[in-house]
Amino acid sequence: MNNNGTGAGLVCEYEGVAFTDGTTVISWRALYEAPLIWDSFDDFQRAEAITGVVVSWLDPE
Repeated sequence: MNNNGTGAGLVCEYEGVAFTDGTTVISWRALYEAPLIWDSFDDFQRAEAITGVVVSWLDPE
């Protein structure tokens, strides 16, 4: 997955993966990269929903 920006007009670049067991890892691409590990993709979405993050899947399967 990768992002296409936030609703606030800011671009926060990240990349990540959602594993088949649901574990989701996001790595923010910034001066200091900050990888985050979530128990599920839904947890990631709930945490980031207020920032307007939109996810684009590179491989939907």
